[in-house]
Amino acid sequence: MNVSAFLNSGLSSCPKYIPSWFAYDEVGCAFFNESLKKNEFYYFYKFEKSIIKEYAQEVAESATKPSSIVDLGCGNAEKTCLFLDEYLRTENSLSYIPVDICEEQLTKTSTRLTQLYKNQLVIQSMAGEYHDVIPKLLEYQGKKLILWIGGAFQNSNYPKQIKLLSLISQNMKEDERLLITVDMTQDKNTIEKAYLDPTGHHEKLYWNTLNRLNREIGTNIDMSKFVLEGEFITDDEDQKPGAMFIWLRSVTKQSFMIDTDSLKMNVELEENEKIYLNEGGGVTYKYTEKQLNYLFQQSNVEVVKRWRNQHIGMVLLKPVQN
Repeated sequence: MNVSAFLNSGLSSCPKYIPSWFAYDEVGCAFFNESLKKNEFYYFYKFEKSIIKEYAQEVAESATKPSSIVDLGCGNAEKTCLFLDEYLRTENSLSYIPVDICEEQLTKTSTRLTQLYKNQLVIQSMAGEYHDVIPKLLEYQGKKLILWIGGAFQNSNYPKQIKLLSLISQNMKEDERLLITVDMTQDKNTIEKAYLDPTGHHEKLYWNTLNRLNREIGTNIDMSKFVLEGEFITDDEDQKPGAMFIWLRSVTKQSFMIDTDSLKMNVELEENEKIYLNEGGGVTYKYTEKQLNYLFQQSNVEVVKRWRNQHIGMVLLKPVQN
């Protein structure tokens, strides 16, 4: 992955942004996992785990006998294990293909699952950005179930969601399935408390964006000159989902240098100028039923089965056959 190219593009844009995945190095992944457990306002983790526990067997009955399970944005694979356990009740072994942007997290997850499942699981991990990895993993032989859970799907910007869903649909075989989980919460206060929690657990991940620039690129950014802010904003077009926008606002006019072998640039910020923490601004999207249906229509996938609880929608999808 060409990190310099992404940073150059984002910090040269108007408004400026840093891709959300940049926060997820080994340090950022640790902050995120800590927040999952300690941020009492982060409802998504608890309710997603609940819906997977309740319906994992139904998923296995609806997406039968895959030879491989692909796990996009695997993280620590805690919830993925609920599906693995279900399939391994009836299968002697499975191929498991975890995908993550953070190589260190991928190594930890693969090691832990190897110890847990031993020879029941054949693990072939892949590190990288989705648009690079998806075409490669869909070349693997055998019937696949693709999991896109844990917020990994909805944390991509909206045009990218359509592009990646379409890419998967184009490459899936007729009998293969894609399972996604999405946040269907619409209450503004609930959403904003989850991502800008009063306890401060989640914000460590966001600040890691600047910390990583200082740590790995030597930018020497003074973080006291920024404040972290955010807002849940609904889209003017009602078929498109609302998004939680997170940004770092510069409290003064300032600049910092990026000076590496592959990137040399001076980043200038005006007072109150924002650096958004994802391309397109939204770090995560929230859907209504109507918005999901529109997304699936645009992406050439159709619903096999849906499940729902108070906050989370879980949807099993298949490619539209032309």
